[in-house]
Amino acid sequence: MILLLKKNNHFNYEIIVSFDGPKKIQNLLRPFKKGLPSYDRIVENLNILKEINQPKAIEVTYTKQHLIFGISHEDLKEFFKNEFDIEDILIRPVMSCDENLIIENDNTLKEIEKILERPYDLEYKLKEYISILINSKPTEYYCNAGISSVAISASGDIYPCQLVVGDSKFAFGSIQAPIKTIKENLKKMESKYKILNSKLLDKNCKECFLTFFCEGCVFKQYYFEKSSDASIPHNNCEIVKTLTERLFLSIN
Repeated sequence: MILLLKKNNHFNYEIIVSFDGPKKIQNLLRPFKKGLPSYDRIVENLNILKEINQPKAIEVTYTKQHLIFGISHEDLKEFFKNEFDIEDILIRPVMSCDENLIIENDNTLKEIEKILERPYDLEYKLKEYISILINSKPTEYYCNAGISSVAISASGDIYPCQLVVGDSKFAFGSIQAPIKTIKENLKKMESKYKILNSKLLDKNCKECFLTFFCEGCVFKQYYFEKSSDASIPHNNCEIVKTLTERLFLSIN
């Protein structure tokens, strides 16, 4: 990988490493074949990337197992800061049908009521949402997949998102191609997903007060075989809007 990056130094790469947290949770959720632990290998590779001033961020897939181990979002941020001096931590909820992994806490109006009844949880959620509002830049796109971020397969093929790596219909050439060809392919990808991922082109999104606040995964529907390509999901819109409204209206 280091050689590939040095060969293609015409681009301003920002590598994101998938890493689920401390050793006990990483080894549980992402073992190698035959159940072998992956934590030490991930750390080894991460330190190699540091030699070329990478990675720029860590992406965590947050699961029910994190909750069982008592690992919060803040715990993860503190862990990666203390252990690897990385502060840009992207925490994404797991997409799965496995009841041992999926978290449904924030996906029901009933849970919203519970949060609003508990002062500590209410304060935590308020801080979380206010932090997002203050620290996040408004964005037209529900997701930047295929626009400002891409996924590269082990063989060098270029995809808009890691969820579709290996599906040839989503491939936009290879990083082994000439620089001119790579740039042309990336431009085609960008043009396509600027349309599919745009909240301003989506009827529901452009009329919502959270237009520039809301974001998520555009390939979630495809992952669950409910769409043929990237699309903005709307199944949780009312829940997210209700939670946001209730949280801010609760401020005295």
